[in-house]
Amino acid sequence: FKLPVETAAEVDFRILAETASEGICIVDPSGRIDYANSHFSELVGIQDRKIVGEEFKRFVPRQFHDQLRKVIRRTMKGEKLTNIEMELVGKDRNISVEINTSPITWNDRVIGAFVTIRDVTERKKTQEELNRQKTYFQALFDSSPEAIVSLDKNHNVLDVNRSFIKLFGYTLDEIKGKNIDDFILPPEKEKEGKSITKKVMGGETVAVETYRKRKDGSLVPVSLLGAPIFVNGEQVGIFGIYRDITQQKEAEEEKEFYNSLLRHDVANRNMVVQGNLEILESTNLGPEQKNLISNALNAARASTDLIAKIRELREAERGVNIITPVVVDESISRAIKINMQQAKDFGVKINYKKSGAVVKAGPLIDNIFLNIIQNAIVHSNCKNINIYCDREKKDGKEFCKLSIEDDGKGIPDELKNEIFKPGIKRRGSPGSGLGLYLVKKLVENYGGWIEIEDRIENGERKGTIFNIYLEMA
Repeated sequence: FKLPVETAAEVDFRILAETASEGICIVDPSGRIDYANSHFSELVGIQDRKIVGEEFKRFVPRQFHDQLRKVIRRTMKGEKLTNIEMELVGKDRNISVEINTSPITWNDRVIGAFVTIRDVTERKKTQEELNRQKTYFQALFDSSPEAIVSLDKNHNVLDVNRSFIKLFGYTLDEIKGKNIDDFILPPEKEKEGKSITKKVMGGETVAVETYRKRKDGSLVPVSLLGAPIFVNGEQVGIFGIYRDITQQKEAEEEKEFYNSLLRHDVANRNMVVQGNLEILESTNLGPEQKNLISNALNAARASTDLIAKIRELREAERGVNIITPVVVDESISRAIKINMQQAKDFGVKINYKKSGAVVKAGPLIDNIFLNIIQNAIVHSNCKNINIYCDREKKDGKEFCKLSIEDDGKGIPDELKNEIFKPGIKRRGSPGSGLGLYLVKKLVENYGGWIEIEDRIENGERKGTIFNIYLEMA
């Protein structure tokens, strides 16, 4: 089939074909190419005059020959075929293409096929990468130890993983397309659940510890993370991720029981022992007896101090850190007063230059200064403790830098990075090793931090400086 050369119809056809962004061929019933546009020539890397008259299959890898033959046969029978995926033999490599064919009819007879060829190499790469990511994500979704539910933007279930089925007892068939809150939200948590749903559907990510209901009606403590899913800036769904924290809660309850036992029952009995020893110490005793009583009384007092520190540490770990303005001078003065007798006993002079600073802290702030001052008195072998304040700015905020400096033997370098860990203490120390751990916990709870540096005197290390940073109120 040939259009009359240089007729208006042929000119229009060639203009359209040569400016097309796809390859275009006209193929005769035997499968030979009668016409190929320049884009097709570019795809296969051969000049168009060397293409005309060649069989189309020459430009198709051998493994696609049978498929191509069937496509041409069906087209010659009058079928219109679309989106046929195969490959072309390009100049340097094979090209993934999508082929569409239409029969050319003349006088009620099919005399050829109009073929368009679109290069879909990049699209296929993108699709393969998407498929790979989808497979990877699905594997993570299915094998995750966390219970996960995928919801649409209306909070209806799309999918659940195996861990969700195991935790709550519902299969996907039972809850698919339904509102998740109708199944796992306990009545007493309805207000909380609606609040979480509203926030997540509004684009927020929410993390809470709460309770949810299993299929059998039992409650399970969970750590819940609700996260919105965005595609091209539009929220299209929600992920609900649930972690069973039953063991964690049971451990916390057991820990609280033993802490309560220690803080109350053991502490009360210890006070009885200490009181009786103090009474006994005041009676007429011989030197050896007094020495025994003194040792027992010191042990009882150390035990009482340990229990007090554990109580304070427990409060710090709980985050009992109600932030209020605190006058630094008042807090340090109280700490100095409590430590004053012990300082005299050890021959230590405490110097404090008042600053007038007011910081963001809480009711346990005195324990920060008490512990550091006492630590210096008892363990540093110092003669002087100097306490002073400066102000520093960081990240646009103003901080009080409170320094507690001693002129003692200093802290070994290898101990500086460990000293704030629980149970770490200087060699030979009779303490519990909890004091500085408690200090660090409290300072961090108040939004600050603590650092250690050497005190330098005449070019030599002479003592230690604890720098405590708390935000100005």
